[in-house]
Amino acid sequence: MGWPAAAAVAYNTAVGALIIPICLGVNFLMLITKTTRTVNIDLWNYWHFAFIGAVAYFVMGQSLLWGYFAAIVCYINTLVCADLTADRFQKYYDLDGISIPQPFCQSFMPFAIV
Repeated sequence: MGWPAAAAVAYNTAVGALIIPICLGVNFLMLITKTTRTVNIDLWNYWHFAFIGAVAYFVMGQSLLWGYFAAIVCYINTLVCADLTADRFQKYYDLDGISIPQPFCQSFMPFAIV
């Protein structure tokens, strides 16, 4: 299908319609509670979370609750993984204060650590 079509589908679902403000809110809460150091400003790539949420929405019988739950869990997991890999990433690329908070990249994080 490719990412352009997947992103268009993800953003045009019931879950995708509100995923950006919801994820920004979760990120803000995590920053306040110091459970993350990552500020995810790459709004375009929030489609990953919308897509996960949309899949859960349809699999669970069009349940917005499950759709948003899946998207938020994926978002939190991605931010935590971004924090865990930030030091290595910064050292490797010699760039301070950055991390990679995209689920596709962070899905390989366990293999990178081992």
